[in-house]
Amino acid sequence: MNRLSVKRDQQDERYASLAWNRVADADGYLVRFGYQPDFLNQCIQVKGNETTELLLHILTKGVKYHYRIDTYNDSGITEGNVMSE
Repeated sequence: MNRLSVKRDQQDERYASLAWNRVADADGYLVRFGYQPDFLNQCIQVKGNETTELLLHILTKGVKYHYRIDTYNDSGITEGNVMSE
């Protein structure tokens, strides 16, 4: 299970810091986020399993977001749990 933490910048809500635990057999991660927990329409691919942090700087001020980290490798994609801020 991949754990995710999200810290939204209080000074500038366009920014959020995401961190998750490393998954040994992952080839990379899909950082998904959006306005609804069942519609995570934004995705950033992080290649390799060494990177476990990401700074988002494209969020909309005043909007609550939902996030999920999926892992992938040659066997497919494993979905993570949705986290709301």
